[in-house]
Amino acid sequence: MQSMESNETYDLWHRRQYPSQYIWESYLFPAYGITDSSCQCGVNLKIFGCNKCHFQAQGTTLNQEQIKTVTTLVEKQQSFVDDIRKSIFEYYQFIWNDYGHYMDDTTKYPLIQLNEVYKIDDLIKLKSLHCPEKMKEGTFGLCFSCTFDEEHGLGIRFKEYKIAEIGGEDVGFGQFHWNPI
Repeated sequence: MQSMESNETYDLWHRRQYPSQYIWESYLFPAYGITDSSCQCGVNLKIFGCNKCHFQAQGTTLNQEQIKTVTTLVEKQQSFVDDIRKSIFEYYQFIWNDYGHYMDDTTKYPLIQLNEVYKIDDLIKLKSLHCPEKMKEGTFGLCFSCTFDEEHGLGIRFKEYKIAEIGGEDVGFGQFHWNPI
């Protein structure tokens, strides 16, 4: 393994050492690259602070359910925003009630009132979209970075385009443990 040069950032070094982890940045859906038995590319999801979302689908080709799911999500992305925001807000309230009032950093853990649900947008950023290999249309996961749980992140699992579960980031990419069909 090569060492980092003194003026090189960790991010640049990591990209140079592990280029397959960044293959998705070279493709835009429906085109994709293949790495580690998954298809990867960027998807034009422009919600929750994201401009180009990392998409990962299990398998070495995209199946019709995966293609239809991503196409529908891209075309109708704004219609998902309110439900996602409301679910994240409810999850955040749960987290805040357990931990937030102990925290001194009000930028990471602000108390958000019910009539301020839109403020949750300042605490999250969409990172990635995941689809299992065997799935019904509308089954996917979204992963977010978030200020209120930097270690575990935030994940949402969808079935039939409806929110099925919300929790740590593993919920959004845990397709290996899903029972999708």
